[in-house]
Amino acid sequence: SQIALQMQTGVDQALLSQFETGKRIPPTDTLIILADFYKYTDPAKMKDSYSINIGTFNPAAILIKVVARDSWGNECEQLIAF
Repeated sequence: SQIALQMQTGVDQALLSQFETGKRIPPTDTLIILADFYKYTDPAKMKDSYSINIGTFNPAAILIKVVARDSWGNECEQLIAF
């Protein structure tokens, strides 16, 4: 029930009702809470790559560890050598 879902997620029951009937679209932070609750993710909305500028450095022996974690605690890491 919506009350049970409210108690477990903290999302107000009145809002849940509006989301279900299409009267209101959930904001991103609420979608994340509900996706975490239902253990659902949409791979189409995930990025294949990310970029970050780390500036200028001497590429003599640089090793960068990249770690990605999802909200369920799953982790993936990769070492990148320069």
